[in-house]
Amino acid sequence: MNYPEDFFNGDYNSLNDNEGLKHKVQICKEYVSSGQIFNYLENIEETIQLCIEYDFVEDGIFLVDAALEIVPYNSDLWYSKGIFHNNLFEFEKALECFNKAVSLNPSDPEILISKSIAEENLGLIDDAVESLRNSILFDPENEEAFFGLATLYERQENYEEAIKYFKKAIDVEGEFSEAWFELGYSYENLNRLEEALEAYEKYISIEPYNATGWYNKGIVLMRMNNFEKAIDCFEITTAIDENFVGAWFNTGVAYANLNRLNDALEAFLKASKLDPLDESTWLNLAKISEDMGNISDAIYYYDKINSLNDTYTEAFLGRGACYLKLGMQSYAANDLNKAVLLNHNIKKFWHHNDEKWLLKAFKKILIYKKKTAADEYNFELWFTLAINYLQIGNWFDAFQAFQKCTELKGDSAEAYYNKAVAAFYLQNTGEALKSLKSAFALKPELKETFDDDFPEISKTELFLRLFEYYNF
Repeated sequence: MNYPEDFFNGDYNSLNDNEGLKHKVQICKEYVSSGQIFNYLENIEETIQLCIEYDFVEDGIFLVDAALEIVPYNSDLWYSKGIFHNNLFEFEKALECFNKAVSLNPSDPEILISKSIAEENLGLIDDAVESLRNSILFDPENEEAFFGLATLYERQENYEEAIKYFKKAIDVEGEFSEAWFELGYSYENLNRLEEALEAYEKYISIEPYNATGWYNKGIVLMRMNNFEKAIDCFEITTAIDENFVGAWFNTGVAYANLNRLNDALEAFLKASKLDPLDESTWLNLAKISEDMGNISDAIYYYDKINSLNDTYTEAFLGRGACYLKLGMQSYAANDLNKAVLLNHNIKKFWHHNDEKWLLKAFKKILIYKKKTAADEYNFELWFTLAINYLQIGNWFDAFQAFQKCTELKGDSAEAYYNKAVAAFYLQNTGEALKSLKSAFALKPELKETFDDDFPEISKTELFLRLFEYYNF
């Protein structure tokens, strides 16, 4: 079956959607089936290139394999096959094809650039760097090679080297927008904010309707504490893309830093509608509502967080502080208790996953139960028994045993402290705080132990106020 040459050499864009390419592919498959590949190889190669351009991967591989049976030493065909496998994320197969193409044409910089992509995706970073450096040797003005090398360094967080090669790409092509964007990102990660700002501004001048460019510029301005200008950037971002949730969120942060709480609240509410599962948005809404004196609203937002994540310590601490402001001490104490247990560095003494250790602990408990029964006024025996109860998570018996310790020796700060730990696990917050007060009064350095066992709890408003509320 013969077709006029101008059918293949015409402008593909004039074809109706993908139908024209499908027709070309079908014709080429007929060439293959009728054994006319060699006679129409140029047409087949042209169709392969269109398959690459328009992502007709399966058809492209079929045609390129058919062509390679006739001309197995054609580097362009091996290169095209590698591109198809790259597009299918079959990077090992792609690399085999690119290696074959390089062996046939070692000085082609485009083959080496594509080879580096497959190598990077296979984790062969050193090989990818070498491929790109070789590409630059053959074409010292290839901006794509410089850009590829720069992005490799950027992904390895070697931002200084990345900057060097992004600049080289820009030296070749001054309007290389992606290079300007990544240059800004690299500067940002080195905290070179003025240079990052300049790079993002150049990027925006090339791509003025790119929402991410305006957003990144806004983030840099935020880090420079220029909140007014940051807000301007975020507003442009949302004008381009009204669903850009990060821009709404950071607009709220910027307004909050300017103490424009109503505006901040409005921005965070918009962010919450776009991403109702983001805990940090609800946390900001809660804190701003609290600052504005809208305590009931704040509690509502803290409840939202807890419904999404019942292990969010800061939400329990915040909600508890709100309950205190409403005079609801028991609710506040309950939230403090939850926060304390979520924060407990329990691994330092609890080995519940170690069966041998557990067996030894239970044997110890049996031994010391007998010993305390025989000598019920021996503080050391009771303390050892109580510690073993605590270590296996038997909170009730641990509390009772530490209670006995404090009765036998009222000046034992450690007994009071560990009694408090057991009380927290029994959700007896009042008793826990009273015991902590006794422990700290007897031995102030136990405050440091508490900070270590329950990080950041002791300095929170909720803990400090409840600690004062519960008396000896």
